[in-house]
Amino acid sequence: MAVDNMQADGNCLFRAIAHQVYGDEDRHAKLRAMCCDYMLKHQEDFMDFFGGEQLFREYVESRRRPVKDGFGEWGDDPEIRTCEEMLDRPILVYDVERGIAEPMVTHLEDALPEAVKHREPLRLRSVTAKY
Repeated sequence: MAVDNMQADGNCLFRAIAHQVYGDEDRHAKLRAMCCDYMLKHQEDFMDFFGGEQLFREYVESRRRPVKDGFGEWGDDPEIRTCEEMLDRPILVYDVERGIAEPMVTHLEDALPEAVKHREPLRLRSVTAKY
């Protein structure tokens, strides 16, 4: 399996997913926007994790801003879960600082539809960025 490095610029989650799905990491901003739109469209599935509608909407709006010149927001566990649902693909994240033998658990296994569980996962490698 080949490992492709993405720019460690705070957009790396969306870059890595865009690279695997579209073959073009530069589509990260479009994927980010799609992810935020999906979260808002399905807010009943996510809102409780954020303490209510207002905090949820503020969170999603903050995630719309790609990281540029050190400002903006990177993707995190909620965006991984959203991309799994939106793309109908499991996403496995391997933490190279802890060893890459087993992926980190970033989603609730029971939350993935049965058909998605059996699709080829997207595999991401996590590193601690220093930007």
